[in-house]
Amino acid sequence: MLNDHLTHIVNVSITTNVVPKEFKAARVRPLFKKNSRLDVGNYRPVSILCIASKLLEKAVYTQLESYLKEKNILYDFQSGFRGAFSTDTCLIHLTDYIRNQLSGGNYTGLVLLDLQKAFDTVDHVILCKKLQAMGITSVDWFKSYLNCRTQIVNVNQVDSDPLSVSCGVPQGSILGPLLFLCYVNDMASSVDCKLLLYADDSALLVSGKDPDCIADKLGKELESCRQWLVDNKLSLHLGKTECMLFGTKRKLKKVESFTVTCGGESLKSTKSAKYLGVTLDESLTGENIAWEVIKKLVRD
Repeated sequence: MLNDHLTHIVNVSITTNVVPKEFKAARVRPLFKKNSRLDVGNYRPVSILCIASKLLEKAVYTQLESYLKEKNILYDFQSGFRGAFSTDTCLIHLTDYIRNQLSGGNYTGLVLLDLQKAFDTVDHVILCKKLQAMGITSVDWFKSYLNCRTQIVNVNQVDSDPLSVSCGVPQGSILGPLLFLCYVNDMASSVDCKLLLYADDSALLVSGKDPDCIADKLGKELESCRQWLVDNKLSLHLGKTECMLFGTKRKLKKVESFTVTCGGESLKSTKSAKYLGVTLDESLTGENIAWEVIKKLVRD
C-alpha cells in the first residue's frame, strides 16, 4: 500500500511540475572536522532530507541522466559524479597529457583553480536557463524543486528558526550533484586550452617550448575563465589558486621562475601540488606519492 501511495505522489509531481513544499525542507546538522570548535568554519553542514523526497529525486535523476547520456551533452573531460568516471579518470587524463608533452620535448603549465563554495552559490535562474538550453522540457518541475526551499539548523537538539535557501543546489540531495554538472557544463567554452574537471575541481593546462609564453597564455586563459565564473555568479579564490610547470629534470634546470598572473595578481607557484588527493611533482616521477605511502605505513 505504501508503495502505491509513494508512486502516486511521484507521478503527480512529475506530471503537474509541482514539488510538495514538505519535500523542500532540510534539517542541517553541523559535523565537527578539526581544529577549534569555536570556529564555525571548522564544521561541515550535513543536510537531512525526507525519504519520500529522495524517492522523487531518484525518479527524476534516472530520466535526466539518461537524457544527458543519450544526447551526449556532458563535457567529455568532466569526471565527477558520473558512472564509469572517477578521480582516477581525471588523473589519468592529466598525467597522460603531460607525459605525452614531455615526450615531445615540451613544458606543460598547470593552473589549479580554487572555487569558493561553488555548490552553495549556484544561481537558480541561470541553472534553469541552462537546462532549457540543453533541451530539457520539464524545466518548470526543476523551478518548483529549487524555489522556496527552507532549512533549519539543529545543534544540541535545539532547532533554529526556518530560513529560506535562495541559491545553491540542495546539499545532501540526489539531484544536486548532477544539476551542478549541468551548471558548469559550458565552462570549457570560456577557454582555448585543455580544461579538466572533477565537479568543481578545475585544472587548466597549456603546453609549449617557452615557459614564458606558457605563463602568459595561462594568465589569459585564467582571466577568461574568471570572467565566466563572474557571469555565472561563482567565485574564484586567487589566493589559493596555484600554478606549476612540468618538464623533464634537465629542461627544468633552465627555468629560473614560472609566474602566472591574473588581474594583476601573481598566483602561488609551486614545484608540487595536490590534486584530487594525489601530490604531483614537476617531473611526474611519483616520488611524492611514494613518500606519502611510506609515511602512512610508518604511522600505521
